[in-house]
Amino acid sequence: MFCAVSLTPLLFILHQFYRSHTSFILTVEKASLKNPSFHANSQKTNFCSLMASLSSPSSSRPLKHQVFLSFRGEDTRNNFLAYLHQALQRKGIGTYIDSKELPRGEEISSALLNAIQESTISAIVFSKNYASSSWCLEELSKIMEFKDTKGLLVVPIFYHVDPSDVRKQTESFQQAFAEHEKNRIDKVQKWRHALTQAGNLSGFHIKKDEHEPTVIEEIAQDVLKKLNRMSASDREGLIGIGPQMEQIKSLLCVGDRESIRIIGIWGMGGIGKTTLAQAIYDEVLSQFESYYFLANVREKSEESGGITSLRDKLLSNILEEKTLHISTPRIGSTFTIYRLRRKRVLVVLDDVSDVEQLEQLAIRHDHFGPGSRIIVTTRNKQVLNGAVDASYEVQELNDDDSLQLFSQHAFRQNHRVDDLQDLSNGVLQYARGFPLALKVLGSAFYRKCRVYRESEMKKLKQHPHPKIQKILKISYDGLDETEKCIFLDIACFFQGYNRDYVKNILDSCYGGSSLAGTTNLIDRSLLYVAEYNTLWMHDLLQEMGREVVRSESSKPEERSRLWTSKDVSEVLKKNSGTKSIEGMCLNMSNIVEPIKLRATAFKRMIHLKFIKFYDSSEHRHSRKQKILLPAQRLKSLSDKLTYFHWENCPLKSVPSNFCPENLVQLILPGSDIERLWNGDQNLVNLRVFNLSRSRNLIRIPNLSQATNIEKLDLSECKSLVELPCLNHLESLEMLELWGCSNLKKFPEVRCHLDSLDLIDTGIEEVPDSVEHLVQLRELNLGRSKVKNVSSNIYKLGSLRALSLRDCPIAEFPQVPRNLSSLMLLQLDLSGTRIQNIPSGIVKSLKGLGVRTCKYLKSLPELPPSLRYIAAEGCISLEEVSFADHNQTRFVGSCQRNEFDDHFNFGHCFNLNHNAINNIVAYELLRIHCLAKQFAKEFPCGSGELYCYFPGSEIPERFEHQSPNSSITVKLHPNRCRRRFLCFALCFVVHCTDEKYQTFYLDGECKLKSIDDDDDRSFLIRCSGICDDPVDLQHPDLVFIGFGDRLMFLEDKLYEEASFDFYRVRDQI
Repeated sequence: MFCAVSLTPLLFILHQFYRSHTSFILTVEKASLKNPSFHANSQKTNFCSLMASLSSPSSSRPLKHQVFLSFRGEDTRNNFLAYLHQALQRKGIGTYIDSKELPRGEEISSALLNAIQESTISAIVFSKNYASSSWCLEELSKIMEFKDTKGLLVVPIFYHVDPSDVRKQTESFQQAFAEHEKNRIDKVQKWRHALTQAGNLSGFHIKKDEHEPTVIEEIAQDVLKKLNRMSASDREGLIGIGPQMEQIKSLLCVGDRESIRIIGIWGMGGIGKTTLAQAIYDEVLSQFESYYFLANVREKSEESGGITSLRDKLLSNILEEKTLHISTPRIGSTFTIYRLRRKRVLVVLDDVSDVEQLEQLAIRHDHFGPGSRIIVTTRNKQVLNGAVDASYEVQELNDDDSLQLFSQHAFRQNHRVDDLQDLSNGVLQYARGFPLALKVLGSAFYRKCRVYRESEMKKLKQHPHPKIQKILKISYDGLDETEKCIFLDIACFFQGYNRDYVKNILDSCYGGSSLAGTTNLIDRSLLYVAEYNTLWMHDLLQEMGREVVRSESSKPEERSRLWTSKDVSEVLKKNSGTKSIEGMCLNMSNIVEPIKLRATAFKRMIHLKFIKFYDSSEHRHSRKQKILLPAQRLKSLSDKLTYFHWENCPLKSVPSNFCPENLVQLILPGSDIERLWNGDQNLVNLRVFNLSRSRNLIRIPNLSQATNIEKLDLSECKSLVELPCLNHLESLEMLELWGCSNLKKFPEVRCHLDSLDLIDTGIEEVPDSVEHLVQLRELNLGRSKVKNVSSNIYKLGSLRALSLRDCPIAEFPQVPRNLSSLMLLQLDLSGTRIQNIPSGIVKSLKGLGVRTCKYLKSLPELPPSLRYIAAEGCISLEEVSFADHNQTRFVGSCQRNEFDDHFNFGHCFNLNHNAINNIVAYELLRIHCLAKQFAKEFPCGSGELYCYFPGSEIPERFEHQSPNSSITVKLHPNRCRRRFLCFALCFVVHCTDEKYQTFYLDGECKLKSIDDDDDRSFLIRCSGICDDPVDLQHPDLVFIGFGDRLMFLEDKLYEEASFDFYRVRDQI
């Protein structure tokens, strides 16, 4: 094996692509001086510090109390304070009062200190004799200290004293301090400061003539509200909601205190909308002045006067006015709206089912104060349209979170039990990330034996769990009758189908309303559109829909839709069909014994709209009949039939009394059809016509009235001899005729057709009428009988790909003078008898196939756009030339290549010396262009080029050569700031030991740098096809290659490159 490396024309100095410096931008956010924790005198609380002091259901040691009461016993212990203590206790607020709460044996002072520290709120009852107690004043001093240092919240209660007396120490407080200054002068100043601080705080002033029970209730309610604000959100048991919460919170923009935002959360019932909304509500409510969670809006609004009552309840809580009652449908009072606009509120409206409910609840941006946030949860996305600023669709749980949630309810732990792995996997597959199902099934399986669990899983495959069914069916019950029918049709027959296909089929059933119907189903989270515009629904929704159908009757023949093999087989075998049946779907691969049909099988099914008999097995094309029809005829079919799909249909023709006016899709592949029907039929709704592989079909009926047909598939109809005129089919997008070996005439079709596949047909000529196909982009006549092609093909300005592969054509028409509009990108003439290719047809080519064209002698003036040539086996080929090399263009290498970038001249051993030189020169020019492209795009450029042809010598253009399989090259010094090294490699491979098979070469390149630390080595792999030494005179092969993988790299002051190659028997 000889090898060579070309370097000189491929060493590039590229300073212009890079700058000499890089700049960085560093952004520093300044701390706000408005942070409440920076102000010792501020009553605002640092909530982060308070979170740690509140009890949590998940904490290991719950707090004994949340409120510390400071008071003067002789003034209030047996009256006001006792009632306040009771009021707090009734609301479930743990309250520390007096020394009775302390375990015996502890010192009062240290116990009190701990009690204050462990509290969240301290309520100080200032009474007439409060200041006379040094103990009270010392206690107050500590409370105010913890307010500043620990974030303790202080609520002053001025009981029968004026706040100014406390603040200024006048009246009884002045008298008390006169005594203290005699005995405790060292602490007087500290106590005075504490009283002044406390007197300045907002609290409650109780006068002697006030009704104390009312005030006590107000105090207890205020304390409860403050504790709620400060409590940490409890996420125990809430699995997999964290990332979704963060996305919703980003939509809420809680930190923005100016704008008013309304956010929607939508999804199917049971998906976790309420759970998410409540978790967010609990987490952020402390940042709002008022907040309220209005639950079950849909359910409660259905009650008499329900929506008005809900609105009054909402406003009462926001405005903190218990007696608020507005009986009118809308808020009439401008003052009420004015009060709302002064409040920064957080409101959750849960399970809203109608946009009118939002209007009646007065949910508008201009009804609330700056910084307000409204969260609306709904099953119906349409409720949110135009009413919200942003919306979020709740996602299903992933597998890990699903397993954790199920295990938490089924096993009371957060992971699966090893010996119940199959059960867990079965539930996960059934629930498919649906939280409600995971919880319900987990709870149902808790503490149940294995036998019960396995039995329950089998039961679920037949009937959904009633609790899950009930929740999901709420959305179904809210549909109108047409939407219900569309939902059931998709659930039973059309899940996974293209949305446009389903629209066309159902439009024929429901008066053109299916688009609106499916859109509403999508908005109600009962359907979703997936990849390739296909319609899908959650498996549990599909089961819910099918359960609705099953509940219609215990007898299959009296249900509207049949989809199980058992039910369909039973009805067909017993000939028990009724007018109730609207559709039936049968997977024939599930049939063990063939079904014998009677000719009257469909007679009583007068409302039948859908027939789908298909075979999903790998042997579906075997033509083994699963449904037997002895007479090969039916007496009748429903005229309402819109979808008729029957694989390997045994009918010779459809019933003579069948009217196909409503038919949208006729799909009968592999049928025994000889003729469909006699005479013309009204086929105005027909979109798909598929009789592929119908071996007995001789001709198809007149399609003159099928003006909306989009797909016509007659592929492999081997008896088909003629087609009717099709040039009136304005909507035709796809015509499949490949394999129609007896079809001899080129089809007459509309000019708008995009592609024609006529492989393996009997067509002998491309006629002059081809000029009308002005929008045709692809024409494939491979392995047909074409001998002549009209010169009118040059008029097809849109044609980009033409294949005449293995056709008996011997001459391609010459280009008419000044008439050619043809701009082909791909041309395949492989296996033809072509001797010459007109230069006009190759002027824009990117890919050319001429494999085994044994009579081809020359390839003239190949264009600079050409990137792919397959010319192996052209044993007569002598001349190859290329257009002006300076025009060489190369598509950006960062994009995925449309063609393989290689030139294959294997077996072309009659190439003359000029042809070889032209091929080598052009290949090196292509390498040069690609290398420059790599340099511009470094380091993202990718791609490779290779070329091979018969020969036993390295071309002269490679200045570094070796007669062995190794070579060492001295590199020119790098005197510039930056450059790239590009290696074009050339080998001569001896194929005498090969039998026309792929050869593999592995090689190693070592680069030696001036700096030893930058030395580098890497592997290179090449492959190609060896010529057959038995038949060929010159079995050796010349290979030229280049690519981004290792043959293009940045120079690191390399001074020497060595290459060593060896043959391997097989690719690793």
